[in-house]
Amino acid sequence: MVLTVGSTINEIRTNIAASQYEEASELVNFLSRIYSDHKLSDLKVTKIGKFSFYFVLLDNDYYIREDHLSSGEYFLIQLYRLITSGASLILIDELDLALDAAAQVKLYSTIKEIVSGSSTRVILFSHSLAFMSTVDDGGLYYLENGTGSTYLEARSFGYVKSDLYGFHGKDRYIITEDDVLVGFLNYLIRKHISPFFEYEIIPVGGLAQIESMGRKNDAHQIFGDSEKLIIFVDKDIVEKLKYAGPSKVLHSPVDDIELFIWRNKSKLPADLRNLSFKHAEKEKATAKTFWKKIIRTESISSDELFEIVASENQTETEELVFELKGHLCLS
Repeated sequence: MVLTVGSTINEIRTNIAASQYEEASELVNFLSRIYSDHKLSDLKVTKIGKFSFYFVLLDNDYYIREDHLSSGEYFLIQLYRLITSGASLILIDELDLALDAAAQVKLYSTIKEIVSGSSTRVILFSHSLAFMSTVDDGGLYYLENGTGSTYLEARSFGYVKSDLYGFHGKDRYIITEDDVLVGFLNYLIRKHISPFFEYEIIPVGGLAQIESMGRKNDAHQIFGDSEKLIIFVDKDIVEKLKYAGPSKVLHSPVDDIELFIWRNKSKLPADLRNLSFKHAEKEKATAKTFWKKIIRTESISSDELFEIVASENQTETEELVFELKGHLCLS
């Protein structure tokens, strides 16, 4: 049996009159983390059988039931009730209809903390960029339409943002795999190029996402004409790339920038090359961790690391800069 707030009005009134309620401290903490305030700090909870119901107590035993709060507040109370119920799977559709953008950006981390120690799994359906921007890498799944089929694929936030809303207003675009490659391109442009055209560099994810986004732009001009888009990838995947459209494909001077720095850490100051950290089973994963660790020390900048890559691979870097100038400057 499931009780609703409306069906338990008399029982709630009786419990309030008999002072059979207590502070809803855990729910208040949940709400205050999402709303970043304490406007619902007076919430109380009362039990009707095994079910909990929430209300704000006013003077003279008057009260505001949970379903008479704002739609967003009531939605969050229902959500809290679900994720603390022990349910194995919870599906939530269109959360952005109930919550404003400020609340959406706090929701993922708050829910994640609650369910991380349990067997509960939560799947949220959303078109909200504010919410999606907070989800961990690998946590976004996007509904794709293929030839005669529809399927779910893990996608990056940049990919989803591009496909859902497109990018317009810039003259040129570059799509790439991740933020390290974005940083490397920005370093080269700052150092060697004075762009004429307005441009944007967008990380959309790995090989499959790069291929898919390139083809989608050819078909639907998400970024504009294909000739105004460059696809930029690590050297080690360029031969694996199956994209064969009109957009130009460029690659970094090395197979993998983070891996190059890891293998050439002798060129770093002693305190950085001897940095202590736990190595992963795969060298690439170790290299990524090493990159993050040395950047966090603030003893060296990403631009200084990019300079090592460029100076050790001068010919390939010059060729790349030449191609970027053709894309971003008047001929």
